[in-house]
Amino acid sequence: MKRLAPLLVLSLLLPLLSACERSPTDPFGSRSSVSGIVSDKYNRVVALADVSFLGTDGQISGLDRTGDDGKYKIYYLRPGHYKVLVYLGRTAPVQFEGAIDLQPGENIFDIVTR
Repeated sequence: MKRLAPLLVLSLLLPLLSACERSPTDPFGSRSSVSGIVSDKYNRVVALADVSFLGTDGQISGLDRTGDDGKYKIYYLRPGHYKVLVYLGRTAPVQFEGAIDLQPGENIFDIVTR
């Protein structure tokens, strides 16, 4: 009986673990990520810029700050249309405004500021 106990526990947990996975046809299971480099018109990277992705409702869906290398990465977005804004500080004016249609999976979107 002692040898069967671990198998019994495993057989009870396995259906619960598989129920947590999403179906491939689940529309909410599809996710996107986006990454890129923010640079200026002289091809110099822009550090510490705030990159915002706004959904169709106007709410911020994703936000990241560039590193010293100008790179940003935003995870867990739903595929779809987004407005993209780049600020060079909280009180600075918008340095870039654009749009992107994110596809499922990884997306690359390099940004050149004014």
